[in-house]
Amino acid sequence: MKVSTYKTIFFAIAFILLANNGVFAFRISTESNSTTSPSNETTPIHKMHREAILDGGCDFDVDFCNWTNETSGDDFDWIRLKSRTPSSNTGPRKDRSGEGFYIYAEASWPRKAGETARLLGGPFSGIMCMRFFYHMYGRHIADLQIYLKEDGMENFVWGRYKNQGNTWRYSNVTVFGNNYTIIFAARVGKSYQGDIALDEITFVNGTCDGKELNYLPRNLTVHSDMKRGETGTCDFDGGFCEWINLPLGDEFDWTLNSGATGTVDTGPEKDHTGYDGAYIFIEGSAPQRYGDRALLMGPRICGRMCLQFFYSMYGDRMGKLSVYKREGVRSDDLLWTMSGHQGPDWHEALVDIGGACYQIIIEGVVGPSYLSDLAVDDIFFSKGTCCQLKQDSFDAGLIGNCTFDEGLCKWINDPNDDFDWQLIEGGTPSEETGPTAGYEGEGQYLYVESSEPRRFADRAILTSGLLKGLQCMRFRYYMFGQDMGSLSVYRVGDGIMRGRLWRRYGNQGDKWHEARITLPCNSTSYMIQIEAVIGVWRSDIAIDKIEFTKGACPPFQRAITAATTTTTSATTPTLPAHLLVENDCSFKGHFCSWINDNNDDFDWLINSGDTMTQNTGPTSDADGDGWYIYLEASLQKSGEKAKLLSGYMTGTQCVQFKYHMLGSGIGTLRVYQIKRKDSTPRVVWYRVGDQGEDWKNAQFNLFGRFYRVFIEGVRGSTFEGDIAVDSITFTPGRCVVRVSEEEIQADSHLALGVCSFDSGFCQWRNEGNEDQFDWSITEGETPSKGTGPQTGFGGSGKYAFIESSSPRRAGDKAMLTIYGSGEDRCLLFAYHMSGKDIDSLSVYKQELGKGILPALLWNSNGNQGDDWKKAKIGIKGGSQYKLIIEAVRGQNFRGDIAIDEVGFNKGFCGKQVRMVKAGNKSGNSK
Repeated sequence: MKVSTYKTIFFAIAFILLANNGVFAFRISTESNSTTSPSNETTPIHKMHREAILDGGCDFDVDFCNWTNETSGDDFDWIRLKSRTPSSNTGPRKDRSGEGFYIYAEASWPRKAGETARLLGGPFSGIMCMRFFYHMYGRHIADLQIYLKEDGMENFVWGRYKNQGNTWRYSNVTVFGNNYTIIFAARVGKSYQGDIALDEITFVNGTCDGKELNYLPRNLTVHSDMKRGETGTCDFDGGFCEWINLPLGDEFDWTLNSGATGTVDTGPEKDHTGYDGAYIFIEGSAPQRYGDRALLMGPRICGRMCLQFFYSMYGDRMGKLSVYKREGVRSDDLLWTMSGHQGPDWHEALVDIGGACYQIIIEGVVGPSYLSDLAVDDIFFSKGTCCQLKQDSFDAGLIGNCTFDEGLCKWINDPNDDFDWQLIEGGTPSEETGPTAGYEGEGQYLYVESSEPRRFADRAILTSGLLKGLQCMRFRYYMFGQDMGSLSVYRVGDGIMRGRLWRRYGNQGDKWHEARITLPCNSTSYMIQIEAVIGVWRSDIAIDKIEFTKGACPPFQRAITAATTTTTSATTPTLPAHLLVENDCSFKGHFCSWINDNNDDFDWLINSGDTMTQNTGPTSDADGDGWYIYLEASLQKSGEKAKLLSGYMTGTQCVQFKYHMLGSGIGTLRVYQIKRKDSTPRVVWYRVGDQGEDWKNAQFNLFGRFYRVFIEGVRGSTFEGDIAVDSITFTPGRCVVRVSEEEIQADSHLALGVCSFDSGFCQWRNEGNEDQFDWSITEGETPSKGTGPQTGFGGSGKYAFIESSSPRRAGDKAMLTIYGSGEDRCLLFAYHMSGKDIDSLSVYKQELGKGILPALLWNSNGNQGDDWKKAKIGIKGGSQYKLIIEAVRGQNFRGDIAIDEVGFNKGFCGKQVRMVKAGNKSGNSK
């Protein structure tokens, strides 16, 4: 045998011994550049590494080994290369060793941003640590991701994005399963400077951090009673199923356990079922410290899901348990959280999840001391919302149904109100108020007595037991009396603030009425409160026959006359004039009767205080109760939509609400009306772009026999695009527009003559609500150089203008308004639009009392030169209307817009615009 052969055997034995002793073992958290990587070995060991590792390893010096480019499902292929990539300022100069080949994804033309190249390896089985080197250098690097594909399901296991520097970096990841495939996916960035490279993939048995992985084949981990759940369902009796402890980003791991934890006075005694099964928990004792986190990640799932799980948080120094949603390598989205001592029992959590494809992460955080063992068990995923689970095995009728013939059933009088509801049979003691008998003509009912010692506005509150799920609540009420107060229904409890669902006030006539309220299932459990507020002495209020059924309430049926007569006319409304469902909502911790549409891209969220992104969104709510709804732009893509759907209503309604649209990337807020027999929604109100830092008022009318509305928010161009809504009210009848006598000039016509702004704004007014700043009056030049006129129209005098300097921002609007009616008029004015940042000047007309949007009559955009121009616009007369002159601030301070000599002539005139040199029209000088 030659000496060289002995040397080779010696080095091989030495390598194996060193590896077995952990010299070359690296934890999965290891991440380094090539100067500190484990491959700085002597050349002989490096050259023979293929013999010391498992199948699947490849240095790409000869070929792709057992790795292949995906033939379908991606956009282009990985390429083998020995020298530098063709593009400058991106990609490596040579392979990791400096001598051989590597593979890379070329980002140059004809590649487009977002395209991917996928490299497939496998199949593999068992638990292994995959080690590799990657190179991600370039101004427009997108991302490199690793997926593990098993049984047709791809699970994200590792990822890096953006520029990682001009060096080879080492990383590793634990992979496991049965007959699985590993996928490297490189995505193209915004330009050619986005080449991504791979080299020296190796595998060794076991986990990367040397810890035991609780893994069993999937068919052995889920008991038969858990198989009906979707991917991710696990009772932990046979292991972690498809869940893994994250190797990066936390301080320790979740642990499997059965029976009690090792510490007294904390943790569960048994698993959730109470038998000898297993659960997972975090150990709060040493070496863990206060604030240490353990992260558990589930498999990749797609679509709308309901997550059900059970948790134990028993311990006086308990920490926090949270559930997050992770999509790709983006920031995690918090879905649910609970903190502090919750008692010795297991508790149920139900979490609605929406999105395309994602993974769920469960985070346990250690509390201030060792008394903080928290546990999770019986994770269950099902398609759709959690409503069905909330209703399974729960009969709300056993809790809430009551005819009051045998008492209050399970309803109780609130001890914190002013007086109590009382049981009675027959008529109430006071005359000219209250019923003479129960709803069905006999039996007991419940009422409030408004006579002395009661005082005006005293409250009586009746509270239900604990309810769950989507329910229809029906009850009968009687509100007869000249001095009648109000009757309201509220929902409270389990994380939601008290919010009104339904209300009636005033005399409703000498008869019983039926109320129907759909109770949405956006909370795990809740209670109902029925509150009566008295007027004066003739204001007895009664209720009877409360019923609960599963699901949403059906609509009221059309009344039918006796069999000997014909049915009511087809033109008669199918519903009473009040709302079927109380759609008024201040979003005080819940959505009232409004629901997020399942057919949109993302959901409206409830919030208090600031939104999560700076320079956009409100800092507080609009009505002072602390809550509002909004769409979070930073979590979505441009153009994605969130829709919020109302309950049904009928007849003419005046709609009013508050909206907030602040940010450079604001998209669109629209309100649509949907009629039952017309599937095409109709836009009834909208706003586009930044509307300033204040809450704005919206008001419009709705007409129809039977319809719903939905509020649609569209994500704008950037993450600074949060849109918020608050305080929605619906009032039967048309909106009342209140204007002053001086604004409606004799309520017959606009006064003739010209406003030169020498003595103020004449009868024009700066808009108080719909714009972001006001028109100003000045004489001479405006304060900013390079924009605005030097003098008023005609060479002297004052004029009105908008000042574009700070604190104004791009898109801010200033509006001048005047009201009129009667005969046709001709509006004439001079305008000046000089400056490189000029945006637009427009004139609108809005018909009052008709619930329609302002109509554009005239518009001019951009720099029009350093001259005054003149405009002439015909105004059709008729009913009351409002004229609006709107100026929009441009991108910078050189965007001052001015108007002058605004006046009206008799009769209608056609549109006419002609250039007039400053000072040339002596007849119009001031």
